[in-house]
Amino acid sequence: MTVRILTGPAVEKSNFVMPSDAELRQLMRAVLTRYPVLDGARREGWTERDAYERERAVKFCFYALGHFTRIEGVEKKRQHAMSFWASEVEQWLHAADVWGVSDIGVSTFTICCVAHGDIAHTPLDEWPRNMVFGLQVGGGGKRGTDSWRKVLRGEFQKPEVPPKAVPESYPVPKVQFYGDGY
Repeated sequence: MTVRILTGPAVEKSNFVMPSDAELRQLMRAVLTRYPVLDGARREGWTERDAYERERAVKFCFYALGHFTRIEGVEKKRQHAMSFWASEVEQWLHAADVWGVSDIGVSTFTICCVAHGDIAHTPLDEWPRNMVFGLQVGGGGKRGTDSWRKVLRGEFQKPEVPPKAVPESYPVPKVQFYGDGY
């Protein structure tokens, strides 16, 4: 288990403007309409309670991501999975003393990244596989903006072509042994 203590740029205030609850619901509807693969309500057994919990999680995740820094484009080395970023959001919320949500899943995280409008991401064709985002750990980069207003107008950020994946297997060098009959 990794313990990370968030200080400095990770928890400092930014000029990010949080949308109202009504605007946040509109953002969520816009993203889910454009990317139905993210909509958990389409699965069997979805309840009103699930919808309520998702709305709360989206609100808290969106707030946290507003304080994360962005990089130009997506991560080139693909070093962070969606589950890593979802965990970072949860840790940031707890460090900021926001305890109203217990689980930020990868669907909620992706909805919020797309809804922000200024977080680079790869296409959602194969979601949840092969997703890479333009976020940065530990400060630096650009601060969150109110680009979510563009998403409300239907102006989504164009997904970026993902960087090449790390090879599944590496070439095995030919090893020769000398002596003892080898």
